[in-house]
Amino acid sequence: MITPQDVASSDGITDLRLSRDGSRVVYTSGPLYKTGNNRTSALWLAETTIENSARKITTGDSHDYAPSFHPKASQIFFLSDRHEVGGAIQLYTLSFDATSFTEANRITHSRYPVLSYSISPDGNFVAFTLKSSSSEQNDKEPISVWRENLGFDALHFIDLRDSSKT
Repeated sequence: MITPQDVASSDGITDLRLSRDGSRVVYTSGPLYKTGNNRTSALWLAETTIENSARKITTGDSHDYAPSFHPKASQIFFLSDRHEVGGAIQLYTLSFDATSFTEANRITHSRYPVLSYSISPDGNFVAFTLKSSSSEQNDKEPISVWRENLGFDALHFIDLRDSSKT
């Protein structure tokens, strides 16, 4: 018999992404429901032609999610609060040969959370949006909002060819 506790404590798979050549898949796995104060999830990587090849590449102690393959390099980009669990989400990278003990490379260093990102098709740039400080201030005002206020600061770019930034 399945209990409500079984459902609440079960893990789910989200954010499936195939590599450009289809040889690998990266995905997020974590509790379907938040346990404790902060959401947690881990990234997994598998070879699509090798059965049971899935391996955990992040610990799952923080909220690692939204993975994406770099189009030309053997890197995986993802969002995480790993620098401060429950803190501002930042953009990170890991190599394909990473294990859950490998330290991720932090790409962004903002006090505001990264909301979304996209890597250019040539792999030279990453674009991302940040939640703005003005939207945080507006969230504290006692007003009625009839539609979602996305509150983006601006579109930001990082040149991935500049090794001082990656």
